[in-house]
Amino acid sequence: MRTVNMLFDGNSDLVAYFTIKKIRQWPQSGGLCGLSVSTHEPDLANFILPFFKKWRWQGIAEAEIKIDSRDQKPKLIEINPRFCGYIGFPIACGVNFPWYMCQLLNGENPGPIKYSSGIQYINWSYYLKSVSSEWRETKNKKGFFAKIYRELKGKKITNNLDWGDWKVIATKMLFELTDRGKSSDVWN
Repeated sequence: MRTVNMLFDGNSDLVAYFTIKKIRQWPQSGGLCGLSVSTHEPDLANFILPFFKKWRWQGIAEAEIKIDSRDQKPKLIEINPRFCGYIGFPIACGVNFPWYMCQLLNGENPGPIKYSSGIQYINWSYYLKSVSSEWRETKNKKGFFAKIYRELKGKKITNNLDWGDWKVIATKMLFELTDRGKSSDVWN
């Protein structure tokens, strides 16, 4: 799974984009991002650009794309006309979509946008749900622990959590971990 976040100006010209590869999702079959890595995949942005040009899109959009394992070609899954739930991730990598949108509204051009690839993002609640689900299904527990160790190695970015607000964070995580799909991703 890949996600392309895009920002268009008033003339429907692409101002900025940010791509990620999802490593873990909840549910595992496809969904909310538990663990991902920033990528530079301009081909994915170019793949969906005709849609946005045709409809003279302005503002932000998030496109979900699946790479078909049979032919390695991208397939568009959905387009969301909103900021992504992990908006702190592109900001931390150097693509501050809300700030760029404000600049555009003030008639300014943010200029060329560059960002870091290879940076990892984690949403602990969805990550733990995904890991728990896979743990119950796997027969190779030793290999599973090695996989988790590799996934958790290195620095991770979250959604700008301030541990001074630990009560709110703990409550949010408890809500997400105990939720059985009855609510939307409104908390993200």
